[in-house]
Amino acid sequence: TSIGSYFTSLNILGENHKFSEVWERYFEHIGDGDKIFIVGSVFGGTGASGIPTIARIIKNNIKEDVPIGAVLVMPYFRPVGKQGEKTSLNINWRTFNSKVKMALSFYESQGFDDIFRTMYFIGENEENFMNVPYSEGGGEQKNKPHYIETYAAATLFDFLAAPKNDTFRTKFYVIEQKADEYII
Repeated sequence: TSIGSYFTSLNILGENHKFSEVWERYFEHIGDGDKIFIVGSVFGGTGASGIPTIARIIKNNIKEDVPIGAVLVMPYFRPVGKQGEKTSLNINWRTFNSKVKMALSFYESQGFDDIFRTMYFIGENEENFMNVPYSEGGGEQKNKPHYIETYAAATLFDFLAAPKNDTFRTKFYVIEQKADEYII
């Protein structure tokens, strides 16, 4: 996570550890009453390292005290070989939970409660993970929509409804599938 954070910051920051020109233009009109919300997964590399890095850089480079929130999507799928095909997968889904623990440990060491106003954690029990045909990305990657993504997106409404002076809070959601209904 720390290595990914370093490379993420290289792509955002320009000279003197300030926003690059593109990022500066994007955030130049942020003001009182605005809120920033970041969405990403914490069981891979890009989201796990990018979420706290992007949030810290934003917080250090905007003039206003703008609340920053994030929804951190925990594991909810497992890559599998295509049906009838014996494929050697370059990813082991059984390591997802340990990657989450490492990422969250990194967040804690970075003082995430000083950066984020609200953090949401949402995921699925391992026995209910959705099987997704393995792909190294690009046009071959065909992930079907998943209800976890809908619940994760819905956390934005809770964040937007919170008062600006709200103190740090964390909300954990684990979705359990029971027959044809979902329980939070």
